[in-house]
Amino acid sequence: METASANRNCNQRYGQAAGCAGSPGPSAALRTPAPAADGFLNHCFVPKYEQAAGLPKRAAVEGDFFRSLAHLRKHYGVPVTNHRQQPYPYNILLAMQEIANAIRQSGRERQLFIIAQDNGPLCLTVREHFQRDYFAYYIPVVPIYQIWQQPEQQASAELLTAVCAYLHTGAGISYYRDSSSYMHYNYEILQEWAEEGEACESGSYTAQMEDYGLAVTAGDFMQEKMQEARQRLPELIAAFQPQTSFDVSVMKVAQATLRLEQQFPEGNLFAHASEPEDDEDYGYNNEIYMHEYIGFVASTTDALGQMLVEMVENDFNERSAEQEPQLITHFTQRQAPYRDELAYERAVFSLIDDLCTLL
Repeated sequence: METASANRNCNQRYGQAAGCAGSPGPSAALRTPAPAADGFLNHCFVPKYEQAAGLPKRAAVEGDFFRSLAHLRKHYGVPVTNHRQQPYPYNILLAMQEIANAIRQSGRERQLFIIAQDNGPLCLTVREHFQRDYFAYYIPVVPIYQIWQQPEQQASAELLTAVCAYLHTGAGISYYRDSSSYMHYNYEILQEWAEEGEACESGSYTAQMEDYGLAVTAGDFMQEKMQEARQRLPELIAAFQPQTSFDVSVMKVAQATLRLEQQFPEGNLFAHASEPEDDEDYGYNNEIYMHEYIGFVASTTDALGQMLVEMVENDFNERSAEQEPQLITHFTQRQAPYRDELAYERAVFSLIDDLCTLL
């Protein structure tokens, strides 16, 4: 399967609020039905097409297009009407519309393109990604650190730490105490602001410095515990005996993590990350990268955490594009039957959501 890069287009749709209806208006008078002179409005017509001066010749396009369409149809296992005998270029327009509708899937975004390759045949190309529930996924470690401080909750703390260890070293999610991470850079800036008092209101300096101290302490503590727990998830699950509803939720998250690791032993959250649109512009000022909107943080609810979220939001507002998991397939030849190659990424996002909800 061939892959290529592309950037996400963000669209937002608005609809009428549930339960709202327009005014019923006055009652209509009864009358005898008239002949349906406007019955043609109930039918669909092919739109008028004005041929462009640069329209490719039929012989140069049709063969490549319908061969590519056959490969796409077999890949997804969807039926397609034979439009080849329709007038050109309507046959291609009709086929494009039909196949675009046929490959739609709930929870997924699939965009269909016709690509003219350099020194190669024209082909159909599908870009696939999925809809995330949230824009950013930041995993707080301070709540787990605080659970560690309760001796009666040590088993839960160990399980949660093992889950985080997998997400860090298995899925590849960056940790804010690593000096090369995006969040480490942001915490350094916040520390400077707090120490210099540049962003502090009266009385907030002490609280922010306390939060920063906790972020460092909890972060280093959890990083060490994660290294110890990385390979222990199966045995920790086997020995865990839930006593409370919280313990039950912890067990569910841990079991989901183990299933994910067993089902995708080579899984990595960034395996299908889209590439920058322009390598010359690669940099933090142009595109929001996955390692920036997914990562471990100390907290997002204390004073320092709220400043962190605000600073990151301001940074992201300056970007022009977003990196995300995606799959792009060029149908220049026969492809293997479709399988969900983004299943791992989708499962990791769901796991992070469940973990953050629990914390």
